[in-house]
Amino acid sequence: MKVVARPAVFGLGGIQRRIWPELLDPATGVQKALGLGSGLAVVYLVLVPLAMLVFSSFRATGSKLPFEATGFTLANYVTVFSSGLTYRLLLNTLWYAVGSLLIGMTLATIFGWLLERSDMPGRRLMTVFMISSLAVPGLVQGMAWVMLANANNGLLNIAARQLFGFSDPGPFDIYSIPGMILVTGTSIVAPLYMMISGTFNRMDPSLEEAGRLSGASWLVTFKRITVPLLRPGLLAAAIYYFMVVSEMFDVPALLGMGHGIFMFSTTIYLAAHPATGGIPDYGLASGYAMVSIGMAVAFITLYSRSVSGAQQFAVVTGKGYRPQPLRLGRWRNVAAAALAAYFALTFLLPFLILVWTSLLPFYAVPSLEAVKRVSLTNYAHLLRLPSLGDTLRNSALVMVLTACLTAGLAALVAWNSVRSTYRGSKLPDRLTFVIAAIPSIVVGLALTFLYVSLPLPIYGTSLIIAIALVTRYLPFATRVMDAALLQLHRELEEAAQLSGAGFGQLLSRVVVPLIWPSFTRAWLWAGLHAMRDTTISIMLFVTSNGTLGALLWLIWTQYADIGMATALAVPLVLGSTLLTFLLARTGVSGGRPTAAERQLGAN
Repeated sequence: MKVVARPAVFGLGGIQRRIWPELLDPATGVQKALGLGSGLAVVYLVLVPLAMLVFSSFRATGSKLPFEATGFTLANYVTVFSSGLTYRLLLNTLWYAVGSLLIGMTLATIFGWLLERSDMPGRRLMTVFMISSLAVPGLVQGMAWVMLANANNGLLNIAARQLFGFSDPGPFDIYSIPGMILVTGTSIVAPLYMMISGTFNRMDPSLEEAGRLSGASWLVTFKRITVPLLRPGLLAAAIYYFMVVSEMFDVPALLGMGHGIFMFSTTIYLAAHPATGGIPDYGLASGYAMVSIGMAVAFITLYSRSVSGAQQFAVVTGKGYRPQPLRLGRWRNVAAAALAAYFALTFLLPFLILVWTSLLPFYAVPSLEAVKRVSLTNYAHLLRLPSLGDTLRNSALVMVLTACLTAGLAALVAWNSVRSTYRGSKLPDRLTFVIAAIPSIVVGLALTFLYVSLPLPIYGTSLIIAIALVTRYLPFATRVMDAALLQLHRELEEAAQLSGAGFGQLLSRVVVPLIWPSFTRAWLWAGLHAMRDTTISIMLFVTSNGTLGALLWLIWTQYADIGMATALAVPLVLGSTLLTFLLARTGVSGGRPTAAERQLGAN
């Protein structure tokens, strides 16, 4: 083999310049350049907006932007912590998060056990049913439940009054914290299942069988063997989704904000977007945002500790591990019926009530009399909206930009973390996890401050929404690409290099084809969530960058046109459903969640 010496010193204009020897190797140089570029991009996405938010929280903004205000002050923090409103917000947020989590974790644990540990019939189809609720955005879920469970003429309330003799109005009131808990709790079952299903899938039934053979009863076996094995995974999921629910905006905004029920997320929104059209108080909004971030950081720390301590419960070893389904016997069909009922409650019934309402000039309970008024008038009015064309183009642009930038940057960050060995190569990957501690409403607020202040033509464009969405979705996509690259042994790349392949050929002909399924999954996941996003689109909304989520919010809240809003929601759900099924098909296990999804979840 011919060895070519690469000099480390070059003469240029009589001046000797030392060049980093590794940079003279094209492969290493390109890899380092990509690593440095992706690292800087992550730092910019995470730390710059966060620094801007901290800066703003110490400014007496009043009617000014943070950079326009003069002097620093603690007034915002004094206002936040001395106000009784803050502690009411804390109680409301805790009640909402705990209640939603109890419903979500209970159902996700039951369904996870049935789908991963039992011989329930049609498990593959039932898994598709489980993840189908991801296709219904939170805002649309809230809209559907307004028509299903509002106290006066909600379909479920009318049925309950007719069947059980309850008095009018009621018995359910969707405009309450229990109502919000019901909507949110049922909607997070699917992502929670995706996060905890691996815990059930990896459990070896022989451990429980050994306990029973030792004379332990079913209850003792469950208490002393099953629960300890499940506890780390379930605890990590509970902590993570407690944080996720506590920062949700769309359901609390739709069901609570108009009825005097506020959370931290809706209070931050109102401080930046006063309902009466007054002057935004960005400093106060930043103060509340810092409290929200503090809560999120505390729960992220708990989450990290619970995950790091899970290794002591590992049961998958090289000693004959064989996961086997448990037999349900006569309960097999009952289990399948329960999961089908969940599908009907979280996807089918909300979708059907949306379709029904979109076909009527005004909402009416389904009846033969109401059928006579069915028409496509709302869809015709929607198509005549002057802003619809621009909104569709903006939404498509945001979706494609978000998907491409998120998946591409995640792949670079993961490659740099898994394959590079130079100092600091893993820092960008670790930094992406910090993003999980920044709520969506806060990301939108921070980017508003940043790009209004900087002399860059970004604020008011689709690009600023895409940047915010990339920031939010990068942690999940990076975990997906990390898992894919960790599965590739270095000997594949070494074999390609020994065959004479350059760095470009190595990537295009070896690495990319092998990680392409995971890349596609990350792309579709980011695109799906960008399509259904409401929170960031509303926070960054101006007339020129409206998206489907922002338009839906405006039609429902400002125009109060239920028919047109549902006419927009129906195709949005159908598009999300298509992407959801494409996402399921990219899984190598027939739509089952990947290891990364099980680790981080699909918020």
